Amino acid sequence: MEIIKYLDEVSSEVQMCQVVNTVVNENGILKGYITDGIGYMKALKEAEINIINEKITLIAAGGAATAIVVQAVLDGVKTISIFNRRDMHFKRMEKIAECIHKITECEVRLFALDNLETLREEINTSIVLTNATDVGMKLFEGISCIPDASFLRKDFIVTDEIYAPAETALLKMAREVRCRTLNGIGMMIYQGATSFEI
Repeated sequence: MEIIKYLDEVSSEVQMCQVVNTVVNENGILKGYITDGIGYMKALKEAEINIINEKITLIAAGGAATAIVVQAVLDGVKTISIFNRRDMHFKRMEKIAECIHKITECEVRLFALDNLETLREEINTSIVLTNATDVGMKLFEGISCIPDASFLRKDFIVTDEIYAPAETALLKMAREVRCRTLNGIGMMIYQGATSFEI
């Protein structure tokens, strides 16, 4: 986010999400791009998970989550329910959701993460639950972003954008109730590959 003020141009995705992870110097013109959302969508496609015209639930509202939301919207996801703590990222995501509503037909809804009944309802009507927080890695390893396995169902799809550890507490819980799981290695590889291509 901080680097944007030093750039001369940004991609249309960056204009929407206000996050940059790749900068290209084209004859002295600095142009910013974001590839996290592309990485997320390519990882799902490789795993043969189709979320186009579907509803997904996402936990997080930070930089990577915002990039995921914007790319999912641009690619044709129908509804995105986002859960996050009521912090600066929540307020920022409110503004981005307003922008998305004005220029697309995707419905982006934002909820407080501590609203557990709504979280359960939104998960139950979604095709995929994605964690894009850091809950499950480093200081938060062994902790899940949802309270327990009752929030999940058999054959549901759960993705976690964390890649170390390869199986987070959330993914372990999901696997035990026979959900299909996907960690963040694919997203990491594809966002990096896209950055190199740019």
